Amino acid sequence: MIYSNILLREIYWSEIPNWIQAVGVVIASVGLVITLLLQRKTLKEQQIITKLEQKRFLDTYLPVLEIENLHYKRDEQKYEVKFDIVIKERGLRNLKIHHNFPNDFIIDIPYYISDVILPVGKALSFKIFFELEPVIVEIVEYSGNTIIFDFEDSLGNKYQQYLIYKGADSLFVHPAFHRK
Repeated sequence: MIYSNILLREIYWSEIPNWIQAVGVVIASVGLVITLLLQRKTLKEQQIITKLEQKRFLDTYLPVLEIENLHYKRDEQKYEVKFDIVIKERGLRNLKIHHNFPNDFIIDIPYYISDVILPVGKALSFKIFFELEPVIVEIVEYSGNTIIFDFEDSLGNKYQQYLIYKGADSLFVHPAFHRK
């Protein structure tokens, strides 16, 4: 009986370091997995914060275009819309203006020099003229007729902004968005 107790004690005491080591490895593995998951979450949050900061930075240099002096004139089947696009905040440069109006619309785009900085307060005067057949009635709805402004801010970041013409005196300027 004494011999069996000594043998059990030796077996018991000889296996404790192995069990301690095994439990330590399991705890360390769990800790490593938790650490990796927390680091991944932190990295994703940091990426979101970085994107928000980049957008906020770009927005501080974003030129703002607005419609002013809108005049709509109809003379029987002849329609004319005159308006100004005014640079309200922060100057812009490398302005390019184009449109996708059908050929039966006459679009007077103002003269400007594209590779200079256009200052705050600068007004660009536009005129849209079209004539409808006597049987056609003008309907105010989105027809896809758009004047497109491509420009850069003072740092060279590229933007695009749309002016949507829905008919009559319905003009809408969408917010500018950053292009890469």
